[in-house]
Amino acid sequence: MHSSDVESVTIKALQQRALELWEVDQTSALELGRALIAVRDAMQEHGAFAKWFRANELEENRVYYCIRKAEGKVDPPAPEPAKVSLNRNNLVLARYAPPENGKYVVALVRVGPDGTTITDGFKIMRVGLPAGSTCTESVAVPTAFMAGISGPAELSFGRDWVSVTSGDITQTTKGTSNFPAYEKIFAENPPCQNKVPESGVAFEINVHHLSQILQALNEVAAGKGQLAEQAKISIRAGMLRVDFRRSDGQTFEGFVQVSS
Repeated sequence: MHSSDVESVTIKALQQRALELWEVDQTSALELGRALIAVRDAMQEHGAFAKWFRANELEENRVYYCIRKAEGKVDPPAPEPAKVSLNRNNLVLARYAPPENGKYVVALVRVGPDGTTITDGFKIMRVGLPAGSTCTESVAVPTAFMAGISGPAELSFGRDWVSVTSGDITQTTKGTSNFPAYEKIFAENPPCQNKVPESGVAFEINVHHLSQILQALNEVAAGKGQLAEQAKISIRAGMLRVDFRRSDGQTFEGFVQVSS
């Protein structure tokens, strides 16, 4: 058998393989693309490959999509948006977030794996996610947008957008990752285990900041039997911390600066 005959048989086999894969709906674009590339590379004559797939009524867009896929030139699909369920306790924090941006503050509510968090530079408050709700990513949402949501809501978000569905209403806005680095405050001020000494302690605290911490705590603790639960207050140099856990497991944490 002449070399030209061998080449012809090889090409026909490659063509047949590609056509068989084309007919199978479940075939991955990657596998089909590899088969089409094999045919294209074997048919070295200029224009022969295009003439072949058109003669076999193969859709040109899909042919070249599969080839690009096999060559790694197709962008990966966008990741699924992160989703998290929030309840009234999470949403209530928006009332205590800065209403507008300032020199040192941002009018944002952070939503993430640890719950919803707000800060104005003088105080920090965080409410954990409801039982059964999880979140693997984080996003900062404009205060005004979050403050307009009153009931339980499902929040979905991508890199730069946020969508919130509450009841039959869905709203969308821009999201950001530009939220103050607050984690250090939590890490450096864990709940204190020491009892109050008999001699007592004295410190000064801004009335407005303290009242906001207590108002938010009161709202999170609202509900049958919740106000009978105990909150824990810890004092360290320069910082007062309030911890509360509802009977359903949802947590509240608040920090406010103090003067000794």
